[in-house]
Amino acid sequence: MPFVFVAALSVVNLLILLFVFQNQQVDADSHAMRLLNPIASLLDAVRIKDIRTYALLLLLMLVGWNTFFSLSVCI
Repeated sequence: MPFVFVAALSVVNLLILLFVFQNQQVDADSHAMRLLNPIASLLDAVRIKDIRTYALLLLLMLVGWNTFFSLSVCI
C-alpha cells in the first residue's frame, strides 16, 4: 500500500510540474553555465532569490539528515 501512495504522489507532482512549470529558455541562453569554475556557478545560483530559498532548505535538510544518522550510529 505505501508504494501506491508514493506512485500517486509522484503522479500529482508530475501534473503540478506540467501545469505550473514555465519555460525559462530565454534566461538560460543569456546566463550560460561556466563548467570550468563551479564555485562561481554556485555563487551565481545563490544570487538568484528564488533559488536561494531552495538551496538553503536543501542545505538544512542535508545537515539534519547527516546529523541524525551520524548521532544514531553512536547511540
